[in-house]
Amino acid sequence: MITWSIATALAAEHRVVHPGDTVASLAASLGDASLEAAIRANNGLGSGEEPVPGTIVVFPDGGGSDPQRAVLTASSGRVFVTAPGGGPERAAVGQVLAEGSRVCTDPGAYAVVKLATSPATGLHDDLQLGASTCATVASIVGLGEDRSSHVVLDQGDVSLRSVDAAGAVAIETRDGVTLGDHGGFRVALEPTASRSEAVSGAISLFGAGEKVAVGIGQGARVSAGSAPTAPSDLPQAGAPIAPDDGSPLLRPSFRWQAVDAAAGYRVEVSTADDFSEMVLVEPVEQPSFTPRLLMLPDAPSVWWRVVTVDRLGFASPASDARRLVLPRPTLE
Repeated sequence: MITWSIATALAAEHRVVHPGDTVASLAASLGDASLEAAIRANNGLGSGEEPVPGTIVVFPDGGGSDPQRAVLTASSGRVFVTAPGGGPERAAVGQVLAEGSRVCTDPGAYAVVKLATSPATGLHDDLQLGASTCATVASIVGLGEDRSSHVVLDQGDVSLRSVDAAGAVAIETRDGVTLGDHGGFRVALEPTASRSEAVSGAISLFGAGEKVAVGIGQGARVSAGSAPTAPSDLPQAGAPIAPDDGSPLLRPSFRWQAVDAAAGYRVEVSTADDFSEMVLVEPVEQPSFTPRLLMLPDAPSVWWRVVTVDRLGFASPASDARRLVLPRPTLE
């Protein structure tokens, strides 16, 4: 179940509206019924008007929150950041991102952005941007053990890593809103819809004033002006066959078990075991892949895994990853 605690609401400045929420109930959740007028003013709601489910409302600042900024923690390829009121500039790992900053990746480039952190625990949410993706960090806040983040995705795809302790992350697209509180989900923009996949964490998907619960191992879509679709089961990942885990990468040829429901697969290679530093992401049709050219990074090893894509376009959880040792040149 997706929840927002009162502690988070006191400082969060934003919240996704659920069915049954009213301005009065939102003010009550803040512990102060007199805030109704401020909530209406902040969100352009007239007297008697109620927010539509899936809307992200802005709260009056209750104070007590930890001022935070997002941080670009990893990247590969060409990544650009556009600060509010500025133009796109080449990004650097470790760069602090003000609220409203837009992060874009070129084709073949990837990035990881650290979102809100819980001040009491140090736990945080990490947003991974795929290739040819643009996302704006609209808001991030933390208070005590609580944290919440609001991201606007207007191109490409993003994923959230799984986190043990709850932290609300809302991904807004032109079509609707995806909300999760333990990470472990993906959101991708398609030509006529947004696709959301609950890989290892349950999510809520909002569209046209309707809400659909999407359980772990399921996916659903939402199109502009329409309610979300009923959830579909995600396909299974094909288990890696070769190369063996821990073996030297003498010849880049990958094989894995075929999946009956597969329309294709996606091979992923990274220099980090959490796949935050991608080297290669390649869609293929068959359960094998031998690249004509593989540019090896200056690293002692890489990890590889595979994702199944079914005929409905939904992607599986990633397979178990295997580590490959890169050969080192020797001088004679």
